[in-house]
Amino acid sequence: KNCVTNETRVAFDGTHLSKTDSTIFFLLDDDASFQVFGDGGKTLLWKKKCLRPATLHPQCLHRPLLDCPYLHLHKSGDVVLNYIDDHKWNAKLIQDVFFDLFTFSTKPVVKPHKPEDTCEYSHECLTDRISNGADFHLRPGKAICNEHFMFGLSTRGSLELKNCKTNVTKTFFDGTSYGKTDLTYFVLLEDASLNIYNDMNLLWQRNCTKDVSFTPECLADPLLNCPYLHLRKSGDVVLTFQAGNNAGWTERSLDRVYQDLFQADNS
Repeated sequence: KNCVTNETRVAFDGTHLSKTDSTIFFLLDDDASFQVFGDGGKTLLWKKKCLRPATLHPQCLHRPLLDCPYLHLHKSGDVVLNYIDDHKWNAKLIQDVFFDLFTFSTKPVVKPHKPEDTCEYSHECLTDRISNGADFHLRPGKAICNEHFMFGLSTRGSLELKNCKTNVTKTFFDGTSYGKTDLTYFVLLEDASLNIYNDMNLLWQRNCTKDVSFTPECLADPLLNCPYLHLRKSGDVVLTFQAGNNAGWTERSLDRVYQDLFQADNS
């Protein structure tokens, strides 16, 4: 929070919790994950995993005496994670090492000064890749982007692949008939299935036709687990994975490893 302007960025919204509960606390764990606990530490309310392989290193800073990882709030308002990775000191902005960290901001959203035919004008573009698991999910209005293309959920909850320059859109899932979308999200699971949930209810799923195995840290920069999705500059969304016990690296366009993908195409 900027106490002068009152601008606030929220990572965990605790407004639904009892304001008299003094046992709620935030914890930076040894692996650099962010955690919020309730009931004096008995209940885990929220967790964000760090995208970098941070580990505990005692007394990495001497004045003041601190263990790594640790957080440092700069005068600029930047919160920086300091950690040791492969015996090297690293200092990264928290928004760069935690995927989709902030849920909302009190500051009015201002459209970037970019042409209307770019995806950044209509969506919050996070990156051009997305890994598997609950920590890597897309909510309405958020997408992976590359040049003039975006893949993600529209503000109405539809899963789309869109050319933001020509406005040609391929729709995987039409979410317009499901009402409120604030609890809707897309997630790629470890078995490479594509899923859309509303809260805990599964709305849509496509299973991969390949035998996909979960492989930790198959990509080093950015650090991603396999399987993961990559949106290329051409507009092609590819699944990167390792199949079965085969250690080989495999990339396939989505229409080659999933059946009955598209519900509509406005081209």
